[in-house]
Amino acid sequence: MTIANSDFSVQLEEKVERAKKNARWRKQYMTWQQTIDEERFEAREEGRREGRLAGIAEGAHDKAVETARRFLQMGLPAEQVAQGVDLSIDEVRTL
Repeated sequence: MTIANSDFSVQLEEKVERAKKNARWRKQYMTWQQTIDEERFEAREEGRREGRLAGIAEGAHDKAVETARRFLQMGLPAEQVAQGVDLSIDEVRTL
């Protein structure tokens, strides 16, 4: 532990010690920290949910493209393929 050797550092050290012993301040700090921890947890969970939903949507789109390619190889018209796999006609035409 460093020993305070100037008036300012002595005052600062005294205030820190007083703050450490202040029960009301400690409770406020702990409540504040708990709130931050809870918000961090909720934000992380929300990010995970969004990531899973994005992955599901991307997977569904990839599957639709794969199915559209097969239908086009079978000779089905692009308009029917687009309607059947729920892709835009432009997207099917580019396949």
